[in-house]
Amino acid sequence: MQKKEQNLNLIDLQEMSNISLFLNWRNKKYIDAGLSLEQAIKELGECDEQCKKLEADAKKYRHYESTLGLPTSQFQSLEDLRNDLNLRYSMWKSTKEWIELTQSWIDGKFIDINTDEIKAKGEYYTKIVNRCSKGLPANQVLDELKDKVFSFKDTMPVVLALRNKNLKDYHWVQIKQEILKQDFEITETFTLRNLMDMKVGIYQEQIQEVATQATQEAVLDAQFNDIEQKWKALEFTCVNYKPENLRNKEVYVLTEIDELQAALDDFLASLNNILGKRAEKLQKDVLIAQETLDDWLQVQKNWIYLENIFASQDIKTKLKEENALFENVDKQFKAIMKKTNSQKQVHRASGLLDKFREYKETLNRIQKALESYLEEKRMAFPRFYFLSNDELLEILAKSQDFDAIQRNLKKCFEAIYRLEQPEEGARSVNGMISPEGEKIPFVKGVSTKEEVELWLMKVQDQMIESLKKRMKQGKVESETQERNHWLLNQPAQVVATISNLIWTYDTEQAINSMTDDSTALSKHYNLLYESLNGLTALVRGTLTPLQHKVIVALITQDVHARDIVDALTDENVSSISEFSWQQQLRYYMDENDLIIVRQVNAKLNYGYEYLGATTRLVITNLTDRCWMTITGALNIKLGAAPAGPAGTGKTESSEGLGQSFGNVLCCVQLFRLN
Repeated sequence: MQKKEQNLNLIDLQEMSNISLFLNWRNKKYIDAGLSLEQAIKELGECDEQCKKLEADAKKYRHYESTLGLPTSQFQSLEDLRNDLNLRYSMWKSTKEWIELTQSWIDGKFIDINTDEIKAKGEYYTKIVNRCSKGLPANQVLDELKDKVFSFKDTMPVVLALRNKNLKDYHWVQIKQEILKQDFEITETFTLRNLMDMKVGIYQEQIQEVATQATQEAVLDAQFNDIEQKWKALEFTCVNYKPENLRNKEVYVLTEIDELQAALDDFLASLNNILGKRAEKLQKDVLIAQETLDDWLQVQKNWIYLENIFASQDIKTKLKEENALFENVDKQFKAIMKKTNSQKQVHRASGLLDKFREYKETLNRIQKALESYLEEKRMAFPRFYFLSNDELLEILAKSQDFDAIQRNLKKCFEAIYRLEQPEEGARSVNGMISPEGEKIPFVKGVSTKEEVELWLMKVQDQMIESLKKRMKQGKVESETQERNHWLLNQPAQVVATISNLIWTYDTEQAINSMTDDSTALSKHYNLLYESLNGLTALVRGTLTPLQHKVIVALITQDVHARDIVDALTDENVSSISEFSWQQQLRYYMDENDLIIVRQVNAKLNYGYEYLGATTRLVITNLTDRCWMTITGALNIKLGAAPAGPAGTGKTESSEGLGQSFGNVLCCVQLFRLN
């Protein structure tokens, strides 16, 4: 065992001695440019084989050492040798390969040059040069390789530019005539050497500019082709209009418009960056399509609106000229939509712009005539201003349909929910019914055989006349009937108004009596207090919902009346001309049995608008001041605009005052009266 170990050490020392000699020798060789490529590569190949043998021996020795349990040798000198040998071998081989490659590129067909391969090879050999520069001492061989690689790389931008696949004939004309000022043809025999002989490297910057321009143009061309392809493929989306209606089962309308408009906008935005006649033509086509679509949608919107209107035989009869115009547009529009449903490409519709402009103008003319027609109806019956055009058209289109008129009646009148007919199907009405079910017969029945606006005007007249009659009758009956009986057998509006009338009279009598009897107002207060107690007892009794609502509203009203008398008593008012009394809302009936409402200097006629059984607003001092301001403004023919934070009762106070006057107060948001 000891003898074997000694032999191993002897072999190791002998081999390492050979390596050491080789290392000393290698530092002086294979970095001399005077050595030929073939000789250097051959000898380095032999060195490589020797090194491989040494590496195999080293591997074997390590195995022996491992088997014998000896420390493993590192052979660092051998590793250094391998690294150094690889670098020298790579340097000489790369020099040979690069010369052969460049020779093949320079003398090969220019049209066959693979620029991607040249770029890749250039990067590859640049990395080898950089690696050798770090691991080898400076030497002429490496310098020459570096010069060859880098000098060829410097010409690469020109080669790449001239091999740009996007260069077109006019680009080559520019390069030949304006830059190189030489005429040549890129034939099968034309080589890179021919170009280099022209010293194209001098014009690198100009040639690259042309190539860059060609690339950008190619990008824009590709973008244009993509837009053009999408433009030709862009389609309308059509759906059946009212498929449940057999009359319109083959009538179509456009839908999914937002996506279509977005696509057209995108096309235009992209085309703005593209120059050229092709782009200008396509841009013009898209703009026309956009204009066509805008007018198309407007026509479609107006057609849908008017189609519903002229479906009514009554409207056709009343607007004969406009109906004829609409039928002409209707026929052509349906034909276009049917064709569009079968040929959906958007670009096919560019020739329809003039037609849709004509249709739009015609439909606008029809709509103006329709607006004038509706305005005439509104002038004949002003309460039609409370209705939208669609609601009014429903009434006019279905003037023989009593139920259709009833549906919109409550928007025309404050509290007429329905009109009462003598019998079902009768062509007349003889009374009005509130939402609460309160019925008030008309003084005279109204025939519904006339135009709807005419007989509704007569309904309004009968509403006023009937209320006037009931007010006069209610006042007379209040003087002869027991109060509770009177309250429960009168319309709610009569109860509220005549009660105010009686309270005004009784309070003024009490004030006038204050000169002779200083307790007159106190006595009047006590009577009001007892009356309220009676109403409280009455409301707890057996009443119909309508009667209950009437009494509750009266209690609210009488509480305020009691409080006013209490304040007058505290102030010891003794004359009805004093402001404390004049500022109150007071009711009188004149010699013509018409009710007049006064407050301070204001004198306003009661409107006799039917209000039904409404709830009453709880009146505060602020409410009184608000009302006094409004009545003062109305008295001098001015308007009033209560102002204040939201939710403080501006609208409710105004509505409450309107009810007190028996007038219409329209508080519909966005309501306009032209």
